[in-house]
Amino acid sequence: MDMHRKFALGIDIGASKTSVSIAYTPGVLADRISRRTVNADVDALLKEIEMMFQELERRNDLSRDDCLGIGVAVAAFVRSNDGTVLFSPNITGLNGTNLKAAIEEHFSIPALVHNDANAGALGEFRHGGHVKDDFLYMTISSGIGGGLILDDRIYEGPNHVAGEIGHMIVQEGGRKCGCGRNGCLETLASGIGIARIAAERVEHTETSLKRHDVIDARAIFQEARQGDRLCMEIVTDACHYIGIAIANAVTLLGLNAVVLGGGIAKEGEFLRSMVEEHSLRYLRGGPNENCKFFISRMPDTVVDIGVLELAFSLS
Repeated sequence: MDMHRKFALGIDIGASKTSVSIAYTPGVLADRISRRTVNADVDALLKEIEMMFQELERRNDLSRDDCLGIGVAVAAFVRSNDGTVLFSPNITGLNGTNLKAAIEEHFSIPALVHNDANAGALGEFRHGGHVKDDFLYMTISSGIGGGLILDDRIYEGPNHVAGEIGHMIVQEGGRKCGCGRNGCLETLASGIGIARIAAERVEHTETSLKRHDVIDARAIFQEARQGDRLCMEIVTDACHYIGIAIANAVTLLGLNAVVLGGGIAKEGEFLRSMVEEHSLRYLRGGPNENCKFFISRMPDTVVDIGVLELAFSLS
């Protein structure tokens, strides 16, 4: 194998897992390793990433000197112009860290850092195949994030933190969010959010959820598909609040398309149709009532593809 083949390195730091990936060509994932996220501090996380990078080097016969750049995504509020993690409710060990500087110092390779939804939006825009126009990419997983593609590029806003739809207030005086505010979409419709709601209600309701050892989003959607009343109520409520947030974003920005990604997007048409129904309830009769809704064709890898795009942009 060519020991001097140039490659891009991607790092996706999520609430539950961290992935390190490589690509030789934009849009084509060559290899990837995923492990549980180390939520201690940046040094502990970098140590884990270093081990994954070394494994990729060994099994792909890579030389670190041939790395074109590193693209990084974090499930957090990220100031992308300088790569600072402002706040993450789920990866608290990175709060206040200039991750770009830390990664560049550790690896001696140039890096770009964005939040995970921005990276997902970029991956979807360049390689998803659904839309080539302005759109909202919404990731629904442990948390909820949003990335905007406007005028063929990630829209970051003047403060470089635009798109945080998971922290749009959709319920006045609602549940306390990890960001410190009340009523954020993430508290009502994310994987963690609906699991908490289910856990509060399961003991007082006849529900097939009681047969599950772990009550999580996967179990809730599984039982909702089977007609469990409680689970269907929880999923419907979640899609109702997602619909409010999407309708507001689409109306504000005049968007023609929304792409759903993240772990919960694996629910496919079951999720897409409900989100579309609740969103169009608030869009119907307005100028954006023809907005289209899609499920990402690559929900497991779109963020990896996006961070690799960031890395290639550094070459």
